[in-house]
Amino acid sequence: MNLTALVKVFLIATLIPGWLTYTDSANKFTMNYPREWTQKASGNIVAFLSPKADANDQFQENVNLMLQDISAQPMTLEQYTDLTKKQVTDAGGAGAIVSQGTKTIGGHKAIQLIYNFSYQGHALKVEQYFFIKGKTVFLFSYTAEPGQFVKYEQTAIAIINSFTFL
Repeated sequence: MNLTALVKVFLIATLIPGWLTYTDSANKFTMNYPREWTQKASGNIVAFLSPKADANDQFQENVNLMLQDISAQPMTLEQYTDLTKKQVTDAGGAGAIVSQGTKTIGGHKAIQLIYNFSYQGHALKVEQYFFIKGKTVFLFSYTAEPGQFVKYEQTAIAIINSFTFL
């Protein structure tokens, strides 16, 4: 991502009026999201869903964060990356993974994977980031129909970049 895009994402997340803050006091983090998006939290997952385009919209693009306890099977970030890549290619085939990279989220080195897969008859594209803190994986996913991916990508990245520990 170039500097102009980074500045744009930062501005979206911090300066646009109407963004709300989700706070998870138990796990000690916050995330910002657009007012017109719906927030749903259940157990170890929080999801932010885009507004429906119209009554015929069958899939809401979304950003979610899942906290995964790996204390029963501790692993490094590299081991978790290998496991995730294997699961993606097992489900979507050898060409499912589009790209892999790294970035920093909440002060932690995170792995980025972008991949395609099909779920309940929907072709989907996912931009996923994950890091490990202690015995917990913080797994962020932006999921969209391929034709809508670019439309919501900057907002999704701004939501993910807004993640901060309390």
